[in-house]
Amino acid sequence: MKIAKPQLWLTTHDAAEFLGITSGRVRQILQEQNKSANKIGMKIGRDWLLSASDVERIRVLPGKRQSKNSEN
Repeated sequence: MKIAKPQLWLTTHDAAEFLGITSGRVRQILQEQNKSANKIGMKIGRDWLLSASDVERIRVLPGKRQSKNSEN
């Protein structure tokens, strides 16, 4: 019998800190992605939970804005 590995779940705030963008931008990306077939995240009440793989998918999305910590 194969045992599944436990998933790491992040809040939008945690994901935003990891990605270097605002939590509002994370929610905006989630709304955009969930209108298409690329559903990511899980809505719980008014917040979202994202798996580590969801956060990685957001990280590599084309057109993701510069991080709030980047120097320009």
